[in-house]
Amino acid sequence: MPEQTPATEAPPPRRAVREEMEVRPPSEQSRARRRRRFQILGGVLGVAVVVLVVLLLTRPGGGEPDPTATPVPTETVTAPVPTPAAPPVERDTSTALLAALPGSVLAWSVTDQVPAEDLRGAGALEAYTLTYGDGEGSATLVVAQWRSAELAAEHLAQVPPAGETVRSEEVLVGGAPVGFVTVASDGAGEDRVAWSNGATTFELRAPQGAGASFYDAFGM
Repeated sequence: MPEQTPATEAPPPRRAVREEMEVRPPSEQSRARRRRRFQILGGVLGVAVVVLVVLLLTRPGGGEPDPTATPVPTETVTAPVPTPAAPPVERDTSTALLAALPGSVLAWSVTDQVPAEDLRGAGALEAYTLTYGDGEGSATLVVAQWRSAELAAEHLAQVPPAGETVRSEEVLVGGAPVGFVTVASDGAGEDRVAWSNGATTFELRAPQGAGASFYDAFGM
């Protein structure tokens, strides 16, 4: 019989080796290194923010108010409207034209009213010269009623205001043009204003600087 070789034992199964890691507290050097990293990172972020703000403020339009933003209301100071220095004198108001003429305009009040016979002789249906005073000076207004707007325009074309024209525009009533106004300064302390309202003409001589405001407040 052949000699039997003793059986070799199978190696034992492998077992996973589990190593337990030893947790050690960070050293003082590692903590110092970490603090330095955070300090460097904070410094870099701070510089970046400053650079961004500077770029926003120096770019075109930077720092300017937003045009779409709601504006902050500001206080508006309005000067009081001048009132008559004295009441107007009693005068003839028997016609529709005379009744429509204002007795007071701003600080000015009628101090005298007389017929303008020269314009009546030139074809006007009615014509008057009114003097307005404000206690310091006077303004003279010549008013004439003509048969048509064309005749009124022809009359004003023959007597344009003397001096340098400072204002020239249409006279509007209810948004519709009814005539034309010209404001001129003669350079010698007097304003000349001439305008028409339909078939009615007005010729004003007032102290320098008062002509335009008188016309604007006259209402005809």
